[in-house]
Amino acid sequence: MLVCIDFFSKNYVFNNFDLYQSVEITSFLKISFIKNYGIAFSLFNDSSLNLNMIFSLLVFMICSYLFYQIFFRPSAMESKIFKNLIIVGIFFVVFTSTLIAGTQGMFSFTSNNEPFLEYPQIMTPLISSRAELINKDILNLIIYVSIIFILIYFFWKKKFSKNIFIILISIAAVCDLWIQNREYFDESEFDYNIYEKPFTLTDDDIKIFEDKSDFRVFEPSLGLSNSRTAYFHNTIGGYHGAKPYRLQNIYDFYLKKQDSAVMDMLNIKYVIDNFSVPSLSIRKSILGSAWFVDELINTDNANEEILKLSKVDLNKIALSSELESKLYKKNINNKIKLLEKRNNFLSYSVDVNTKTFAVFSEIYYPYGWDVFIDGKKSKYHKVNYMLRGLEVDEGVKEITFKFNPKVVKNGTYLVGIGWILFFIFLIKEIKWSKN
Repeated sequence: MLVCIDFFSKNYVFNNFDLYQSVEITSFLKISFIKNYGIAFSLFNDSSLNLNMIFSLLVFMICSYLFYQIFFRPSAMESKIFKNLIIVGIFFVVFTSTLIAGTQGMFSFTSNNEPFLEYPQIMTPLISSRAELINKDILNLIIYVSIIFILIYFFWKKKFSKNIFIILISIAAVCDLWIQNREYFDESEFDYNIYEKPFTLTDDDIKIFEDKSDFRVFEPSLGLSNSRTAYFHNTIGGYHGAKPYRLQNIYDFYLKKQDSAVMDMLNIKYVIDNFSVPSLSIRKSILGSAWFVDELINTDNANEEILKLSKVDLNKIALSSELESKLYKKNINNKIKLLEKRNNFLSYSVDVNTKTFAVFSEIYYPYGWDVFIDGKKSKYHKVNYMLRGLEVDEGVKEITFKFNPKVVKNGTYLVGIGWILFFIFLIKEIKWSKN
């Protein structure tokens, strides 16, 4: 019951509000909830996803309570079930009435970002289509919730057993999901063969595969948010809904115009440009996976740091808004080499004769990446606007970076504790019901 109600609340109602861009009801409901849940809303801007979560959680809590009363406290629920059903029924009637009123003119079915708002010949049929879609879902909403309440009522009156009740609820949930999914997916879309080769391998890709060193590949014509390059090679981009803003800034400031100094810093060895002949170019000036600098230069802020990247020799100088300016004794015998590279692990061998400063061509991310020098945890710094920097004492050492975010570890512990408490509570209630 809980699963089907939860799916119903998310799939039928609120996801449709995203499609219809019904700003009025979103704003109205936000005003009501902000008084008590302002902190939660401050995390999300204006996305109606908040309403999805809040109302899904609300319906889930109400139905969880009813489910608990029916199965574990049947003798104690006689005086409460009617009141609870009335509350849920009132909520359902008010909400459904609001939707119906919205389709009759209460909602404008427009947002603040309508590109065709000044073209009524486009907006009028578009608004009608949005209202028509809501009307269709309102009917499905009434039918589905009515079925759920009828099943609950007959089970409450002991017209059928618990097993029959669970089977009927499961059938209703499967039918609802099946009908809803068929609205968006056709049988032809379940052909997984089309994903076996999403991108075509080119001659340039084959040539790059022959190079076994550590480097990155850049395709300027595809921009930063492309998946083709990332599918075959290490690259600076790739598609994701959330991008590091520093990387985006670097792209906007320098990579769009293929600034040589910044591309060297990012270890971009190969550039694929289908508009040039030849289409593959090899850059021999890259600084590699890591390198030593002779000087640290302090900048007042991050803005000055990014603007100076093209004005200094990044092979000899590192910029930082966190560290003070400092000179290091140059020694051509100092060496640093990448030993191993995985998604969550990096290992370097270091052999230096004097204290020096190393820059790593990896993005600075202190919320999970930790650095260890010969097994002892150390601290690294943000340099060159987005890279990692580390001061290294003389001697032969091993430097490792490990990705181990605390939020994942703590979340795993909390999930485990939650499951343990759930089973303890379930066993206790089963024993109580038998007694």
